[in-house]
Amino acid sequence: MISASRSTKPVLDVQDPLTWRPLKDGNRRSASFVCSSGHDGTLLDHEIGSDGVVHPSVVCNGLPGGEGCTFHDFVKLSGWQETF
Repeated sequence: MISASRSTKPVLDVQDPLTWRPLKDGNRRSASFVCSSGHDGTLLDHEIGSDGVVHPSVVCNGLPGGEGCTFHDFVKLSGWQETF
């Protein structure tokens, strides 16, 4: 399992690999996530536990050019419990 840290960069800046940002879909809490190759995507189709552990494992198909990315791992969002 890899640990991703919460990004401190402004939302419109390019985010660092293995970082996440909080995201709300209506009343549902979720996150955007950047894989180790720098592809950005959302975790809207995943469950995030109160401890930040994401289920199921994360497979990259993000942007830009995530097609063909080999990132596939279990992820924990560090600092998730302090979010929102």
